[in-house]
Amino acid sequence: MDKLLSGLKVAMDDGHGGVDPGAVDPIQPAQNDHIYTEEKDINTQLAQIMTSKLVANGAEVLDVRPGDATVSLDERVNRANSWGADLFFSWHSNSATNVSAGGAEAHVFSKTSKAYGLAQKVQERFLANGIKWRSIWVSNFKVLRETRAPAILMESGFITNPAEELLLNDCEYLEKLANAGFEAVCLWYAGKLPETKADSLVEAITVIKESGVQLDENCWAKAARPGGTVDGGYANVLLHRIANILRKEG
Repeated sequence: MDKLLSGLKVAMDDGHGGVDPGAVDPIQPAQNDHIYTEEKDINTQLAQIMTSKLVANGAEVLDVRPGDATVSLDERVNRANSWGADLFFSWHSNSATNVSAGGAEAHVFSKTSKAYGLAQKVQERFLANGIKWRSIWVSNFKVLRETRAPAILMESGFITNPAEELLLNDCEYLEKLANAGFEAVCLWYAGKLPETKADSLVEAITVIKESGVQLDENCWAKAARPGGTVDGGYANVLLHRIANILRKEG
């Protein structure tokens, strides 16, 4: 059976690299910032995490900047175009002179492009995953303008913001960022999220129901997934039903 992203060819670009570290955040003790961060390292981790998720769900992925190579923007575009990519996805991390600037953002070449639709999905999934969001920007970047496939450039956050820099050096937070990007691609390409974690949820619902607890299976199978919203009143009733079953068994 075909996987969710079968047939999709993604050119994955981790921005900067090699002799170009990208944005560099100096140690700033005055802002309680004691971490030295180079943007290229964050970009590579995000690209690698997202690539593994894409491949696991059937997509083909081309690493346009393998290892820590120095690759020009022209070469990145040429590699994606020559390979026949269906999507160009570029990870970056932001910086600003204002240390309070923070949040993720997406850049595309045109509001009328297919990439803009993906950017909207990215915004949706970032917010659903509790990630601070700034905006979608229309930008005349070379990789967006000259890549034949829909192209998006992501800014994962600001390494010059001490609190956000801590997050961008946290493996769990990078997983959350990459997963939100992956989910956006799934919605954009296949119109739905992968069902990989739904099976365990359905199994859990089945176990609860078989224990004698009355619940709406369809409601919980949808509402309890990442990004779903559970009605507080219904959750209250369900928890009391579970408690009553446990009291009887005790």
